Amino acid sequence: MGPPAINARKTECIHGHPFTTANTYWHRGWRQCRTCNLHAVKAYRTRLETA
Repeated sequence: MGPPAINARKTECIHGHPFTTANTYWHRGWRQCRTCNLHAVKAYRTRLETA
């Protein structure tokens, strides 16, 4: 019933990408959507190049 249990039941990220084995990155017990992470890294690199 607590927050960790609620998050464990989620089947997709906040942007709608599914938490599948191929699309989920586990880091120190946290899971991340690989698709969202890829978009974030691309945006970060773009900001670095234009700065």
